[in-house]
Amino acid sequence: MDHPLAGEPAVDIRDLEDDSFLISPNGCEDRIRTIHRLAGLRFTPTHRVRDLATLISMVQAGIGVTVLSEVSRSLIPPDLALLPLRPQTSRRLVLTGPRARTWHPAVRTLADSALDHLAAAGAMSDAHTG
Repeated sequence: MDHPLAGEPAVDIRDLEDDSFLISPNGCEDRIRTIHRLAGLRFTPTHRVRDLATLISMVQAGIGVTVLSEVSRSLIPPDLALLPLRPQTSRRLVLTGPRARTWHPAVRTLADSALDHLAAAGAMSDAHTG
């Protein structure tokens, strides 16, 4: 975490313009392109790697920076920082299982967990607005 912005509460994409930018085409490239466009920046990655573990290792080695989604947090080693990015964007993820047969128990557990999380988030939102 020796990057000068690692201790900040959030990072503006414009502040990363001078850094080597690493990207995985299998990741959130479209979302990252949108963030750059919203900030009025050209999207010019320095390196493209296929594997997320390689991408994280390259950041860990100080080769550059990258943008990952919040769902990647559990994959980030303790010596790296995953910070909120501005401008902020969001996306809608849909979780579904097969319609014509019973869902695998792991998928059912994941879906139930997601529903519980959404219900809790809704209850918290109601409490803050009510």
